Amino acid sequence: MCEEKKDQDFDVYPTLCCASFVTNLSRPIIQLHRPGYKNANAVSSLILWGAEIDSIGITNPENIHLNDIYEAIQQSKSETKLDLNAGCLVRNIKPITSLLRTDALVAMTINYCMLDQGDISKIANAVVKSGCLAALSMYGCRLLDTNARMITCAISCNRSLVSLTISENQIADEGAKFLAKLISKNHRLTKLYMMDCEIGPTGAKEIARALEWNRSLRTLRLRDNAISDVGAKALAEALRKNVALVRLDLRHCGIANEGGYAIADALRCNCTLHLLKLAKNNKISLAVAKLIRAASRAIIDIPISKAKHR
Repeated sequence: MCEEKKDQDFDVYPTLCCASFVTNLSRPIIQLHRPGYKNANAVSSLILWGAEIDSIGITNPENIHLNDIYEAIQQSKSETKLDLNAGCLVRNIKPITSLLRTDALVAMTINYCMLDQGDISKIANAVVKSGCLAALSMYGCRLLDTNARMITCAISCNRSLVSLTISENQIADEGAKFLAKLISKNHRLTKLYMMDCEIGPTGAKEIARALEWNRSLRTLRLRDNAISDVGAKALAEALRKNVALVRLDLRHCGIANEGGYAIADALRCNCTLHLLKLAKNNKISLAVAKLIRAASRAIIDIPISKAKHR
């Protein structure tokens, strides 16, 4: 029986004074906060000694002393997840792209890192050659529609990726077209997160058309995109035909009664959706909110108490 995760005291690893640990059987999780040379060297030593580390998270480094960690992961035979947050990649992208080309990484998170266009292109090229990368997250990395094209082309050539997060980027409707092509042609991707990507009704219609015949995507998050009733009606039409999607997040998408009616009508024909999130679409009336809830056995996240009486 699995032991519960619990925090360990820092004196277990006295060298790592800026790190925290969570153990999960024999595969610990390490979080490094503003790591310097000693911490980076200690973690790389653990890896090279054969410690099977589940994931390494690195946040806000004062100085980049991470090359030893990257090299140790690359040399190790254990699959690892690497989470980089808040500025880790500004100075040197090469070690990361080298890691992506190996079988060492199963998940890579690059969140809120200030990447230039050259860095994004190098990451995309490395994803093509990655052997076992299953999840890629590029949250808040200043991606544009052209970058969406790079990333989607790379994923189309990758045979292992099943989860993609590109939220809080400036993908917009043009970038949504490339993501729609990925949805329509890729049969491995199961999770796609595109929250707050400046996608409007046109982009939502492209995604909806791709969803109609997709048989692999299980989770789609479009929260905080102004898709309006036009986009909601297109997605509702997709739900009539789609038999794969299990979770759909449309919170704060500017949906009103017209889109709400279309969704309610589509839910009567859909038997696979288990969770639909519609909270913060404040123009949906109380009557329509109740209609949506009554239309399906799925869990519908739309607070009736806050819906307006219209």
